[in-house]
Amino acid sequence: MLSFIAKALSSDSRYIWGNILAPCEVINSMGIRMISVEALACFLSGYHLEDFFIDYAQSIGLAPTLCSYHKAFVGAVESGVCPKPKYAVTTSLSCDGNLNTFRFLEKQEQVPFSLLDVPYTNDEDAVIHFCHWGCKQVSGGSNILKNDMKEKEIPMLILDGDGIDKRNSHDGQIKTRLEAFLEMIEEDD
Repeated sequence: MLSFIAKALSSDSRYIWGNILAPCEVINSMGIRMISVEALACFLSGYHLEDFFIDYAQSIGLAPTLCSYHKAFVGAVESGVCPKPKYAVTTSLSCDGNLNTFRFLEKQEQVPFSLLDVPYTNDEDAVIHFCHWGCKQVSGGSNILKNDMKEKEIPMLILDGDGIDKRNSHDGQIKTRLEAFLEMIEEDD
């Protein structure tokens, strides 16, 4: 991952920002590299730098309840560590933080972006829903999704945690709940 990020950042005229579900294959086929908000945040976390960038983002006014992936990314951009590209692309998939993050960076850094509104299908056998701390979309939709899965008799597990800021996560509890859910599914088969 380091070489991918380094290669993208080394040629700022040929890289864009994106979210993890943006169509990087299409973008790469045009000779343009893409760095996702989430991938860069994970990279920073891997080097134990997330606290600094999250705190930086909060010091410039981002809410403590905003997704930590997005806070780490914005902190890296706003502190000058991550150079700005000429363009960005995001999707409607998975996360409502994407649109707000890219709107913020368009305003603050003058990086225009496109939103790809992607439809989805609903054909699950079981659902594991990770409720990322600070993500209002997954938190707010958890009960709606749980009720919908219950009506369809689809087993569902809601896991609460934080994918990047370890101060908000309980790995032992998550592991125990996940193992129990997987055992339950295997017994039902």
